[in-house]
Amino acid sequence: MNWHNIIGRIRSFLEDMYGLSSYSEEEFRAEIRTILKAYRRGNIVPALEALVKHLDKLIEVLDNGDEGKIHHEGEAFIISVQRAWELYNQGGVETEDRALTKVMYLFAKDELPEMLKDPRQHQKALLELRRFRRVMEKVLRPQEKPSGGQDAN
Repeated sequence: MNWHNIIGRIRSFLEDMYGLSSYSEEEFRAEIRTILKAYRRGNIVPALEALVKHLDKLIEVLDNGDEGKIHHEGEAFIISVQRAWELYNQGGVETEDRALTKVMYLFAKDELPEMLKDPRQHQKALLELRRFRRVMEKVLRPQEKPSGGQDAN
């Protein structure tokens, strides 16, 4: 298998993983760097790192009022939350508070998409996403289980 086939397969995998129609060359390279950094560190699940990256990007886009990118970044964040939730349910991630983890997942899945559709709610969405980030860092502190466990939570 040649290098171009390998890169093509990686690109397809990333597009499938995040459900995005296609990656720009810049996004593709950034995603590869993120995965490689996570792999080298060995201390964070790439799905969690992707969630944080997409969360930060969505906060940035909302903060800058970049209406043209809100839908795309919101979609990427929500998909990354769903991927992390799947990993959590498979037992590959543990958090400090299971109930709060579920509440945050439901917010991202159900409430946030509606907030992002309505420009009048973008400020509220921004505040909620900043709170989401703080709670994730200070309270939940998600991390990969040492065994990469398979028990369902």
